[in-house]
Amino acid sequence: METLVRGNGITITPELQTYAEERLDRLSKLLTSVDSARVELRHVPTKTGPDGVTAQITLRSGGTVVRAEELDRDAKAAIDRAAGKLDQQVRKVHSKQSRRRGEATATIRGTNVLAPPSPMEAIEAGEEQTVVRVKHVDAKPMDVEEAIEHLELLGHDFYVFRDSDANGQVSVVYKRRAEGYGVIRPDAS
Repeated sequence: METLVRGNGITITPELQTYAEERLDRLSKLLTSVDSARVELRHVPTKTGPDGVTAQITLRSGGTVVRAEELDRDAKAAIDRAAGKLDQQVRKVHSKQSRRRGEATATIRGTNVLAPPSPMEAIEAGEEQTVVRVKHVDAKPMDVEEAIEHLELLGHDFYVFRDSDANGQVSVVYKRRAEGYGVIRPDAS
């Protein structure tokens, strides 16, 4: 398994690198064939009290992506908390895969501790909007149900995918405010 540990405002010491790798090795035993693991540690300044550290861990196993993010004052504690959350999600992924073979399972609900302000809040506050991150998505065809599973695993509000029900057309599945999910399929006109 390829493990990448990055720091944003935090120096990654060899001790911290080893700690993160050992913690992820325990998790990788639960998933079959983890392709890569990424740990991103970010310094989070606070106005009151000591600063914190956010640990975001992302595991990729085949077409499955599982992510968790946790905040703590100590980097090791943040890694432990995020890994604990991932442990639960990995077990649920295993249950979902088992359900496809006829066994029962539960639904995964991922949460992010620190959510950035929405673009509308930033615009209303007069802040200039810039692209701060570009993400690349796997473009393998899947049905809407599988896209919803990926959306839940990532803990996002929407998920872009190639819709196998719509001849491989790029579509978006999203969480509705009231309840349930919606699908956006662009027209070719």
